Amino acid sequence: MPSKAMIVLASEQLWPNIHGIVHWTKTGPNNDGLSDLFIYYTDDEKRSARPARSLKVLCDKQFPTIRVHLPPQPMPITPEAVHDQIRLWQKQHPNQRWIINATGGLKLMFAGITDLVGTDNTDVVYRELSGQWYRLLRQSGAIVSEPIDVSADETDSIPVLTLVKAHWLPAEGTDWTGDPPKRIDVLRLTDAALRKSSWRDAFAYSGESNHEQDGFLFEKFIAVVLLELGVENLRINSKLTSASGQVQHEIDLVANYKGRLRLLDVKLREDDDASGSGNITTQIRQAAATQKALGGLGAKILLVRPNREFTPDQRALAQAQGVDVLDRNDKWELFSCLARWLGIRQLPEPLQDGENRLRAASKSGQWCAFEQKPRLVEELEESPANDGGLLEHTVVDLDAYNLALQQDWLAYLIDAVLHLRCRKPEHISAHRAEMCLRNFLAPFGQVVSLNRSNTGTTLWCEFRPSSGRRAALFDRLAQFRCRSLLGSLAGELMPDTG
Repeated sequence: MPSKAMIVLASEQLWPNIHGIVHWTKTGPNNDGLSDLFIYYTDDEKRSARPARSLKVLCDKQFPTIRVHLPPQPMPITPEAVHDQIRLWQKQHPNQRWIINATGGLKLMFAGITDLVGTDNTDVVYRELSGQWYRLLRQSGAIVSEPIDVSADETDSIPVLTLVKAHWLPAEGTDWTGDPPKRIDVLRLTDAALRKSSWRDAFAYSGESNHEQDGFLFEKFIAVVLLELGVENLRINSKLTSASGQVQHEIDLVANYKGRLRLLDVKLREDDDASGSGNITTQIRQAAATQKALGGLGAKILLVRPNREFTPDQRALAQAQGVDVLDRNDKWELFSCLARWLGIRQLPEPLQDGENRLRAASKSGQWCAFEQKPRLVEELEESPANDGGLLEHTVVDLDAYNLALQQDWLAYLIDAVLHLRCRKPEHISAHRAEMCLRNFLAPFGQVVSLNRSNTGTTLWCEFRPSSGRRAALFDRLAQFRCRSLLGSLAGELMPDTG
């Protein structure tokens, strides 16, 4: 029985060619897998030559038994050139069963293949944008099609970083790397996040390492959810790094799932100076560019922003750019939203149970790691925790709020200045309390003023966070929620010298 050879037309859309190679490479009972791959490409560097090299790199890595034939020079775009080159390959390599994937290439090149439909030992196949494959046949002189059953998940076995490198071919001296996610009990971690006010505390409560910032830990939590949804071919914190160690590009989470690269851009919290319309517009456009570079129509990207709300204009821009979004309106149904984005209809039982608890938490108004920004006055007013309590005549009773939280400090931000009010425990001197507070704030910016009340029992501080340090300061303050700030700092930062 003749072996099988495949001819592909190189184009920016690598997925149809990759999908076809994987399907027809599968070895059947007659040992009739692909033996040779012939890549036709033109001198269009972006749309043909570079994708041709990428395809060869992927095949050499993933399918080392396939002989890849990449002509030393680019070839013309004309239909007659395509037709003649295919005929030449068939003549030079007799006794082959030929599969011609007509999906790729530039539009004019397709015309060079039509005369080959229905010829001896030749199957011409084509993949639609929907992922459906067809075999082209000739009946009574006309070209007709018949569907071919090719499963979308046949490519799921290709390591995700191999696909990333094929689409975003690293320059000499650079390489893509990424970390495998750790499988953690998702329900235990969800419960911990609902009990604690930060992801660092939640991971520690779950018995997991918590040495990274909240944003990175939230990315790990999303990875845990994806694993529970059955997305196994996954990397977190993938980076394109130069030989000198400089990071040139980064993807928070990337997965190979059901015939697509799935990209997730995750930001747990965005500072006010980074959350304006112009900035999110830039993020949407950058996400679209990353999606195009990593497969175009063969990739999907999701912006995960659980603590901001996209405006109608921002959503319209994202939709126009082919970018999906998940914002604060979705976070209490986080697991269902991720499942729908992946095309999964039913949540596994642990995630369904976890989402029920998320919904209950949203109704109770409890503060947790999922709720990273201070709640608005309207949200406090609607909270069942109000109990005739926190709001009266549109005035917020912050004393009652602190009493409910059992903490002795309060912070709020106005005009980029953080106002911090904290009680001084009786066993700590005023001088020591001030030193503790200054030492605590020093890494994050500049103290504008620091004063004591007339009774000496309360400290008032005005503090201006440095550019880029606000989020880190908020993460640090969140660790003292429901605790005495100065009492904790006195033991943590400055041992009592008597």
